[in-house]
Amino acid sequence: MKFIERCAIGAMVLVGCGSETGATSDTATAVSGSATSSAGGSSSTANASGGSGGMTTTSTSAGGDGGASTAMSGAGTGGSGTGGDSGAGGSGGGGAPTPFTLTSPGFIEGASIPAVNECTGCNAAGAQNDSPVLAWTAGPPGTLSYAIVMRDLDFQNGFVHWVLWDIPANVVSLPADVDNGGLPADVPGAKQAMGNYLGPCSCNSKNTYQWKVHAIDMASIPGLNAGASKASAASAVEAASKASASLSGES
Repeated sequence: MKFIERCAIGAMVLVGCGSETGATSDTATAVSGSATSSAGGSSSTANASGGSGGMTTTSTSAGGDGGASTAMSGAGTGGSGTGGDSGAGGSGGGGAPTPFTLTSPGFIEGASIPAVNECTGCNAAGAQNDSPVLAWTAGPPGTLSYAIVMRDLDFQNGFVHWVLWDIPANVVSLPADVDNGGLPADVPGAKQAMGNYLGPCSCNSKNTYQWKVHAIDMASIPGLNAGASKASAASAVEAASKASASLSGES
């Protein structure tokens, strides 16, 4: 018995071996292809079609009994696609809001407070009990007025030295040495607590003093009248505060 084994291999197809015993044939087909084999002078054909951009390979081998076995392949047509249009970039958002801050040209955070701003009761050289120049950035949206509260953080759990409130929303600074009285003329519209400004006055120790600006969502704090006590005015301001910024110094 004659045993003949033939194999045809395409680019992506393996056609298995046909063995002839008289008029019979065996066919093996690889992935994505088909193979057909016949005996007795007929042809055996294997086709493999490539996918997108694939290749098909053709080869011919001698068939059994005078036939031919053929594996065909040809260049497959690669598909092409068009990428989608790129989307338009979104417009940039607004920048971060400006932080709410309080500053003074006389001293920076944590520094010594100038003598001119200290009380005269300690007989310190240069002491004049003048309130310092203060400036702040605009408060958050909805701010209708501002208030200032000054405290000695190291005495009586934050002894109140000064309270000024109902400062109009379009005012973002105070001059040096704010006028005395319940309605200081150099800050029109504002009200001041009884006793006016009292500068740092820790004669025998170095204390930390804090000025704090408060943003209020009311043009005027209800029920808080000019000349109110410093403690009651500070409590009312802090209860109405929507945001605050502070500046501290040593004296």
